[in-house]
Amino acid sequence: MLYTVAFPNWSAADAERVEVIRRQHDAQRSRLIAAHFTLVFGCDAVVISDYLAQIERVTSDVTSFAFACSRLKVEPTFQGDGFHVEGLPGLGRDALIDLHLKLHTGVLQGCQHPTLSFDPHITLATQPTPSEAESLADELLAQHWSVQGVVDRISVGQLQNQRFTVVADFPLRSPQRA
Repeated sequence: MLYTVAFPNWSAADAERVEVIRRQHDAQRSRLIAAHFTLVFGCDAVVISDYLAQIERVTSDVTSFAFACSRLKVEPTFQGDGFHVEGLPGLGRDALIDLHLKLHTGVLQGCQHPTLSFDPHITLATQPTPSEAESLADELLAQHWSVQGVVDRISVGQLQNQRFTVVADFPLRSPQRA
């Protein structure tokens, strides 16, 4: 099963801030994969070479873009095992949605998750109850939580031995080449 994600290119301080939260409040998932925006969720219905060709076709025409997350949202996990605290982009949100839509064309058209609508986010934590998740979100907001960076590459990977392993990276066009 292949996944397509965008690992943020951000400052070391922002990366550490996010990963500390994830290690404290979502240790299992933080060991599985670094903080990211998921763009194509678990797809095994496409031959890998066709999958990679679709990602390359789309990303070859996409310019890197900035993002900034300063809002938080609490959402139930789709697995039903708790509640996520998610960092939501304001800046970059539309570009992430557009990229998600472009990726889900051609051979990946059928890879859209049937029960999830796409709302770009970085998962920061998983808590067992909504009140614990809301409390953590309130605590982070009281600390003026925010991160920013650039989405300048897309990674395709799969889960192997309880880790996300990158199969291929696709750089986005720099604004100077656009």
